[in-house]
Amino acid sequence: MNNHFYKVIYVVIVVSVSFMGCSKEISTELEYKVIKEFTLDDETQEHLHRMYTSVSSSPSNDELAFTNYASPISVVLTNYNGQFVESIGKEGRGPDEIQSARYLGFDDNNDLIILDKTGAFFKQYNRNTNEVHSYDYPIKDGISVTTRNLQMCNGKWYLGIQLLGEDTHTTVPIIGVYDLEFKLVDTLGGYDPYFKGRSGILQEPLTSIDCTNGIIYTTHGKLPYVQAYSIETKSLVGNSDEIPTSFMLSDKFITMVSSQRQMTRFLSEEQSTSIHLGNDDSNIYHVYRNETNKLDRVRNLNDSDHYVAVYEKENLKLLGEVKLPGAVLGFTKEGTLIVLKDERNMIIQFLKINHRL
Repeated sequence: MNNHFYKVIYVVIVVSVSFMGCSKEISTELEYKVIKEFTLDDETQEHLHRMYTSVSSSPSNDELAFTNYASPISVVLTNYNGQFVESIGKEGRGPDEIQSARYLGFDDNNDLIILDKTGAFFKQYNRNTNEVHSYDYPIKDGISVTTRNLQMCNGKWYLGIQLLGEDTHTTVPIIGVYDLEFKLVDTLGGYDPYFKGRSGILQEPLTSIDCTNGIIYTTHGKLPYVQAYSIETKSLVGNSDEIPTSFMLSDKFITMVSSQRQMTRFLSEEQSTSIHLGNDDSNIYHVYRNETNKLDRVRNLNDSDHYVAVYEKENLKLLGEVKLPGAVLGFTKEGTLIVLKDERNMIIQFLKINHRL
């Protein structure tokens, strides 16, 4: 009786393992395809001395905005072939000048917006009239904008925010809705409960807007999950529950996130970092990096391993992940990945993720 029972259990286990193995073999795999490669032209490189890891795309034109953070600070615009269009912003403290340009985006009129956090101003550069409008960035009110790629939908800005001093939990909003003069008019969203109650690490939500369908996708700096919120109802309409295979999760990291002092001594190699979020007609793209152990010199952008996890829009099901050939800088307006293939020679690739059986 007992022997028969164990034989049955053994058969069930063998069948189950075999079935799981077959399922894995026939499951959808992903691969990237290079659809364009170009080198930033000489004039662009003359202005772009050192770039941040974030590139903004115009919502209407085939233009990219690169942030130059080596002095003199500016934003350099190119077309989709890497040819220089113009340089916007001068370093300084004057009405049309900036002291930092890490946070930027295009409005619906294709004008450039720069959040100068050092000077505590939003600067709007009208590309038709060359006028510059300045709006206060009221950090003193306890709200910090964390979105590097400023995004607009139907005349309002939807920006990732951090409520300074607030713990991270699902009732604390992570998206601020701003009008055209950058006054806060509404909030929505909440922190993923993965590190519920922690105050030291989930303070930089990333966002990606699907304005056509009225959905905002979010993730956080150290989280392997994606959330979806309705712009109309402000409610959570979906969240992923599968962790990408290559996303590193450290038990040591999780125990440290409530202590900023401990976090400053934490080796980032033990935990992946989410850096970009994008979407196209069908999928959501969650880009993250895994650091290397090259700590003896200044790191280049491509010293880290970059991955993209792909989710179905319909149900946030994880389709898989792909290791990418360079540092991801952002997405085009069509949802194509922008990848820095060669930092030294300023070679850029546009990549699409394909499914293969």
